Amino acid sequence: WLQQLEAAPKIREYATLTETFEIKSTPAGSGYLESAIGDGWLAIGDAALSVDPLASAGLANSIRTSRMAALAADAVLAGEHRLLGAYQRYTRRMAENSEITRRAYYAMEQRWSSSFWMERHGARRLNVEVGIG
Repeated sequence: WLQQLEAAPKIREYATLTETFEIKSTPAGSGYLESAIGDGWLAIGDAALSVDPLASAGLANSIRTSRMAALAADAVLAGEHRLLGAYQRYTRRMAENSEITRRAYYAMEQRWSSSFWMERHGARRLNVEVGIG
């Protein structure tokens, strides 16, 4: 970390690290539940689907799923259960759209050649399929 910081003079101006410490990381990939609905429960927000943090869509997706889940729950309380299936389809579609967008954006990024980016460039052919790029 300190070696990397030394190589970044603009950032180094703002950093005042004087001691070393261990850096830990946790993967934060995309994922979704196969079923966002169950007997007496609905998965909402990150519990239903999580999107790649680089997409900056997690909060917006949480708000959208919260609204749709509230409508579905209200309908169930009124004796109408069809919106549960609609909510399940909605969260699945959100996950599918997020994956298409994620792959397209990763494939477009060409500035860096680290293993992180190279692993994600494999989605390049998706650009043609979705008309991006």
